[in-house]
Formats: sequence, structure tokens, C-alpha cells
Amino acid sequence: MEIQSAVEDLKAAQTLHEEQLYNQSVNRSYYSMMHSLKALFEKEKMLFLTGSQVF
Repeated sequence: MEIQSAVEDLKAAQTLHEEQLYNQSVNRSYYSMMHSLKALFEKEKMLFLTGSQVF
């Protein structure tokens, strides 16, 4: 599920930030947001093709 992926990526981002691994934290944060939006789009029956079409 997309929402589960979003939660996992957010947890990873928080852990990476705590370890001062900021670039990796930003990467996981991006994917957390992308998976969150995909979940919303699926819920609303909206088409989602790629991450670049979201942002």
C-alpha cells in the first residue's frame, strides 16, 4: 500500500535526520510525500503516472 510506504519512508527520514545524514533524509522525505500523494490520488480515483507529474 502506498500509505504504508509513506509511513516507512517518513520513519527512515526521521532516523537519518537524527544521524545527521541530511541528504539521505531529504531523499526519504521526498518519497514519503510522493507515496502520500499517490495514496490520495488513488483514494480520489485520480490518475497518477510518475513522480515528476506530481511535483
